[in-house]
Amino acid sequence: MLPFYLFILMLINLVPLLYFDLYPLNNYMEIFKTICSLLFLSIAISSHRISPHNKKYFYLIFIGLVFSSLGDVFLAFNIGWNLFYYGFICFVLAHIFFIFGFSYLKGISKWDFGLFLIIFTPSIIFLLNKKGFNYQEMQLIVCLYAIIITFMLCKALSLFKIRKDNPIGTTLVILGTIFFFISDYILVFVIYYNNCSPYMGTLNLIIYYLGQGFLALSFIKSFKKK
Repeated sequence: MLPFYLFILMLINLVPLLYFDLYPLNNYMEIFKTICSLLFLSIAISSHRISPHNKKYFYLIFIGLVFSSLGDVFLAFNIGWNLFYYGFICFVLAHIFFIFGFSYLKGISKWDFGLFLIIFTPSIIFLLNKKGFNYQEMQLIVCLYAIIITFMLCKALSLFKIRKDNPIGTTLVILGTIFFFISDYILVFVIYYNNCSPYMGTLNLIIYYLGQGFLALSFIKSFKKK
Protein backbone atom coordinates (compact mmCIF):
# COMPACT_ATOMS: atom_id res chain seq x y z
CA MET A 1 0.00 0.00 0.00
CA LEU A 2 1.10 3.55 -0.73
CA PRO A 3 1.66 4.66 2.92
CA PHE A 4 4.13 1.82 3.49
CA TYR A 5 5.95 2.55 0.23
CA LEU A 6 6.25 6.19 1.28
CA PHE A 7 7.48 5.12 4.72
CA ILE A 8 10.19 2.99 3.12
CA LEU A 9 11.07 5.88 0.80
CA MET A 10 11.45 8.14 3.85
CA LEU A 11 13.83 5.62 5.43
CA ILE A 12 15.84 5.45 2.20
CA ASN A 13 15.99 9.25 2.07
CA LEU A 14 17.14 9.24 5.69
CA VAL A 15 20.43 7.53 4.72
CA PRO A 16 21.91 10.45 2.72
CA LEU A 17 20.46 12.85 5.29
CA LEU A 18 22.47 11.15 8.04
CA TYR A 19 25.59 11.15 5.86
CA PHE A 20 25.41 14.85 5.03
CA ASP A 21 24.57 15.68 8.62
CA LEU A 22 27.90 14.13 9.66
CA TYR A 23 29.80 15.36 6.60
CA PRO A 24 28.18 18.64 5.47
CA LEU A 25 28.39 19.47 1.77
CA ASN A 26 26.68 22.46 0.20
CA ASN A 27 22.98 22.36 1.23
CA TYR A 28 22.41 18.63 0.74
CA MET A 29 21.58 18.01 4.40
CA GLU A 30 18.91 20.72 4.34
CA ILE A 31 17.45 19.35 1.10
CA PHE A 32 17.17 15.76 2.34
CA LYS A 33 15.78 16.94 5.67
CA THR A 34 13.03 18.84 3.90
CA ILE A 35 12.24 15.82 1.71
CA CYS A 36 11.94 13.57 4.78
CA SER A 37 9.52 16.03 6.35
CA LEU A 38 7.40 16.23 3.22
CA LEU A 39 7.34 12.44 3.06
CA PHE A 40 5.87 11.97 6.55
CA LEU A 41 3.15 14.47 5.62
CA SER A 42 2.48 12.41 2.49
CA ILE A 43 2.32 9.25 4.61
CA ALA A 44 -0.32 10.85 6.83
CA ILE A 45 -2.49 11.97 3.89
CA SER A 46 -2.28 8.64 2.06
CA SER A 47 -2.99 6.71 5.28
CA HIS A 48 -6.06 8.81 6.04
CA ARG A 49 -7.42 8.22 2.54
CA ILE A 50 -7.43 4.48 3.24
CA SER A 51 -9.50 4.98 6.39
CA PRO A 52 -11.12 8.45 6.07
CA HIS A 53 -12.97 8.60 9.37
CA ASN A 54 -12.84 10.83 12.47
CA LYS A 55 -11.72 13.85 10.46
CA LYS A 56 -11.48 16.15 13.48
CA TYR A 57 -8.84 13.93 15.05
CA PHE A 58 -7.01 13.70 11.71
CA TYR A 59 -6.96 17.47 11.29
CA LEU A 60 -5.61 18.03 14.82
CA ILE A 61 -2.76 15.55 14.43
CA PHE A 62 -2.04 16.52 10.82
CA ILE A 63 -1.72 20.19 11.78
CA GLY A 64 0.75 19.05 14.43
CA LEU A 65 2.73 17.18 11.77
CA VAL A 66 2.68 20.28 9.54
CA PHE A 67 4.16 22.38 12.36
CA SER A 68 6.78 19.67 12.89
CA SER A 69 7.74 19.83 9.22
CA LEU A 70 7.95 23.64 9.38
CA GLY A 71 10.13 23.34 12.48
CA ASP A 72 12.38 20.96 10.52
CA VAL A 73 12.76 23.47 7.70
CA PHE A 74 13.48 26.41 10.02
CA LEU A 75 16.12 24.45 11.93
CA ALA A 76 17.63 23.00 8.76
CA PHE A 77 18.09 26.42 7.16
CA ASN A 78 18.87 28.11 10.47
CA ILE A 79 20.96 31.24 9.95
CA GLY A 80 21.26 32.95 13.30
CA TRP A 81 18.85 32.81 16.23
CA ASN A 82 15.71 34.06 14.48
CA LEU A 83 15.03 30.89 12.52
CA PHE A 84 15.95 28.79 15.57
CA TYR A 85 13.21 30.49 17.57
CA TYR A 86 10.72 30.07 14.72
CA GLY A 87 11.58 26.37 14.64
CA PHE A 88 11.21 26.14 18.41
CA ILE A 89 7.78 27.80 18.27
CA CYS A 90 6.66 25.44 15.49
CA PHE A 91 7.61 22.40 17.55
CA VAL A 92 5.81 23.79 20.61
CA LEU A 93 2.67 24.23 18.48
CA ALA A 94 3.12 20.71 17.08
CA HIS A 95 3.15 19.23 20.58
CA ILE A 96 0.13 21.29 21.59
CA PHE A 97 -1.92 20.05 18.62
CA PHE A 98 -0.89 16.48 19.40
CA ILE A 99 -2.14 17.01 22.97
CA PHE A 100 -5.43 18.35 21.60
CA GLY A 101 -5.76 15.34 19.28
CA PHE A 102 -5.01 12.74 21.95
CA SER A 103 -7.29 14.53 24.42
CA TYR A 104 -10.07 14.45 21.84
CA LEU A 105 -9.85 10.66 21.83
CA LYS A 106 -9.38 10.27 25.58
CA GLY A 107 -10.24 13.18 27.84
CA ILE A 108 -7.78 14.57 30.37
CA SER A 109 -7.96 12.91 33.78
CA LYS A 110 -6.17 13.06 37.12
CA TRP A 111 -4.18 9.99 36.09
CA ASP A 112 -2.56 12.02 33.30
CA PHE A 113 -1.20 14.49 35.85
CA GLY A 114 -0.02 11.69 38.11
CA LEU A 115 1.87 10.05 35.25
CA PHE A 116 3.18 13.46 34.24
CA LEU A 117 4.81 13.95 37.66
CA ILE A 118 6.31 10.46 37.56
CA ILE A 119 7.99 11.09 34.18
CA PHE A 120 8.71 14.82 34.40
CA THR A 121 10.25 15.04 37.87
CA PRO A 122 13.28 12.75 37.41
CA SER A 123 13.78 13.95 33.81
CA ILE A 124 14.01 17.64 34.66
CA ILE A 125 16.10 17.00 37.79
CA PHE A 126 18.59 15.09 35.65
CA LEU A 127 18.73 17.73 32.91
CA LEU A 128 19.17 20.65 35.33
CA ASN A 129 21.73 19.02 37.60
CA LYS A 130 23.94 16.92 35.34
CA LYS A 131 27.35 18.48 34.87
CA GLY A 132 28.31 19.39 31.34
CA PHE A 133 25.13 21.22 30.28
CA ASN A 134 25.50 24.87 29.33
CA TYR A 135 22.01 26.36 29.06
CA GLN A 136 23.21 29.95 29.38
CA GLU A 137 19.88 31.81 29.82
CA MET A 138 17.70 29.09 28.30
CA GLN A 139 16.88 27.06 31.42
CA LEU A 140 13.34 28.42 31.70
CA ILE A 141 12.61 27.65 28.04
CA VAL A 142 14.00 24.12 28.45
CA CYS A 143 11.75 23.59 31.48
CA LEU A 144 8.63 24.90 29.71
CA TYR A 145 9.34 22.76 26.66
CA ALA A 146 9.90 19.72 28.87
CA ILE A 147 6.50 20.29 30.48
CA ILE A 148 4.76 20.35 27.09
CA ILE A 149 6.49 17.30 25.60
CA THR A 150 6.04 15.26 28.79
CA PHE A 151 2.31 15.98 28.92
CA MET A 152 2.05 15.07 25.23
CA LEU A 153 3.66 11.73 26.03
CA CYS A 154 1.29 11.16 28.97
CA LYS A 155 -1.77 11.83 26.80
CA ALA A 156 -0.50 9.40 24.17
CA LEU A 157 0.06 6.74 26.84
CA SER A 158 -3.49 7.30 28.11
CA LEU A 159 -4.76 5.97 24.76
CA PHE A 160 -3.68 2.53 25.95
CA LYS A 161 -7.05 2.42 27.73
CA ILE A 162 -8.88 2.47 24.38
CA ARG A 163 -6.49 0.13 22.54
CA LYS A 164 -9.20 -2.53 22.08
CA ASP A 165 -11.08 -0.21 19.72
CA ASN A 166 -8.05 0.28 17.47
CA PRO A 167 -4.99 -1.80 18.45
CA ILE A 168 -2.95 -0.96 15.33
CA GLY A 169 -3.62 2.78 15.41
CA THR A 170 -3.09 2.99 19.17
CA THR A 171 0.22 1.11 19.01
CA LEU A 172 1.54 3.34 16.22
CA VAL A 173 0.46 6.54 18.03
CA ILE A 174 2.04 5.51 21.33
CA LEU A 175 5.22 4.26 19.67
CA GLY A 176 5.52 7.39 17.51
CA THR A 177 5.02 9.70 20.48
CA ILE A 178 7.57 7.83 22.60
CA PHE A 179 10.09 8.20 19.78
CA PHE A 180 9.24 11.90 19.43
CA PHE A 181 9.77 12.40 23.17
CA ILE A 182 13.11 10.57 23.13
CA SER A 183 14.31 12.56 20.12
CA ASP A 184 13.55 15.83 21.92
CA TYR A 185 15.38 14.57 25.00
CA ILE A 186 18.43 13.72 22.88
CA LEU A 187 18.20 17.13 21.19
CA VAL A 188 18.81 18.79 24.56
CA PHE A 189 22.17 17.02 24.64
CA VAL A 190 22.91 17.97 21.03
CA ILE A 191 22.24 21.67 21.63
CA TYR A 192 23.35 22.26 25.21
CA TYR A 193 25.75 19.51 26.30
CA ASN A 194 29.45 20.33 26.13
CA ASN A 195 31.47 18.10 23.80
CA CYS A 196 28.42 16.16 22.69
CA SER A 197 29.25 13.39 20.22
CA PRO A 198 28.15 14.16 16.63
CA TYR A 199 26.57 10.72 16.57
CA MET A 200 24.00 11.94 19.09
CA GLY A 201 22.67 14.16 16.30
CA THR A 202 22.52 11.12 14.02
CA LEU A 203 20.60 9.15 16.66
CA ASN A 204 18.24 12.09 17.13
CA LEU A 205 17.39 12.21 13.43
CA ILE A 206 16.77 8.47 13.20
CA ILE A 207 14.46 8.38 16.21
CA TYR A 208 12.68 11.61 15.25
CA TYR A 209 11.76 10.54 11.71
CA LEU A 210 10.75 7.06 12.83
CA GLY A 211 8.45 8.70 15.39
CA GLN A 212 6.89 11.04 12.85
CA GLY A 213 6.53 8.18 10.39
CA PHE A 214 4.71 6.00 12.94
CA LEU A 215 2.38 8.86 13.86
CA ALA A 216 1.62 9.43 10.17
CA LEU A 217 1.03 5.71 9.57
CA SER A 218 -1.39 5.52 12.52
CA PHE A 219 -4.15 7.02 10.33
CA ILE A 220 -4.26 3.80 8.34
CA LYS A 221 -6.65 2.51 11.01
CA SER A 222 -9.07 5.23 12.14
CA PHE A 223 -10.22 5.69 15.69
CA LYS A 224 -13.96 5.64 16.32
CA LYS A 225 -15.69 8.99 16.40
CA LYS A 226 -16.42 10.36 19.85
